[in-house]
Amino acid sequence: GLSLNPEGPSPLSSGKATLENTGVITLANSNANYDTMVIGMQLESTNSSFGMNSELINSGTINIETTKSNGSYGKATGMQINLSNINSNIPNTLVKVGNINIKGVGGPSLYGLIFGSIQNTGLVNSKIIVDGSGGLINLEASGSVGVQINRVNKPQTSVNGLENFKNLSILINGGNQVGLARYTEEANEN
Repeated sequence: GLSLNPEGPSPLSSGKATLENTGVITLANSNANYDTMVIGMQLESTNSSFGMNSELINSGTINIETTKSNGSYGKATGMQINLSNINSNIPNTLVKVGNINIKGVGGPSLYGLIFGSIQNTGLVNSKIIVDGSGGLINLEASGSVGVQINRVNKPQTSVNGLENFKNLSILINGGNQVGLARYTEEANEN
């Protein structure tokens, strides 16, 4: 898929990095068996001391189409926002979700959007806004998840990571699906 790294050349970077999908990205597994993660679009975590304001925009459509049940497909994610607690200089970032469709035979490893990483040991003060305006996460695969929010996110001025999100639309169009999942190992960190 597409990947954006908002690393800037200096602490005074005044530019903006923008990555936009205006077409169709299809993640399909055909008949292959593999144990990997496939991602339509992702915002990379930066370990640099300098971050650049950025936009990750899905103006098109991301389709996840599976014919394999969990265990033989690996993980598929329409959009992933990777955060790191190594660097506190996370730039102002806008993520426009757009349309994401998950169809076929699913399992608990199919996601419309993943925000954060479960590998981090602490919270990240995030300036990332995830905006679902004009888009829809459509869940048709059994066992799929619309949005998973991991344990590392919250706005700088808040203790509530849900403030990073606005205008999300998730359609649960089948059985055994989760619209919004919150992952935490330490309840006092969320």
